[in-house]
Amino acid sequence: MIDARAQACRLCADFPCIAACPTEALHPVSARDEVRMGCAVINRDLCIAVQGMRCEVCYRACPFIDSAIAIGASVREGDAIHAVFEPLIDPEKCVGCGLCVQRCVVSDPQVAIEIVRDYGEARRRIDEEQAKHVSNPWAG
Repeated sequence: MIDARAQACRLCADFPCIAACPTEALHPVSARDEVRMGCAVINRDLCIAVQGMRCEVCYRACPFIDSAIAIGASVREGDAIHAVFEPLIDPEKCVGCGLCVQRCVVSDPQVAIEIVRDYGEARRRIDEEQAKHVSNPWAG
């Protein structure tokens, strides 16, 4: 089991964990984008980027930058001068490696991003959270 906060999957090119697994619980894959461990879900109530602070830590940590995670810009509510740059997850591209979780700067009361193992549940929660964002590039 991977505890992403302690040590995320690094998506090594040769997948040594698959070869080393004594129970054969890990299924062989030929490319990093074939990995399916879950999907990242951002809690907008905890994410400091959504609150208006500039943070791109999860975005920069993602091995599929601008594919699995992108930055969406919107006008800050009640403030016509400043913008909010928030991370948005594409559930079709996220493999659930957890690098975003491991690197998230928010920890109190909990990490602002988590890996949800069940794809259907992850998709539901992502749609719910990202529907709150004005310019979601994956909506619809």
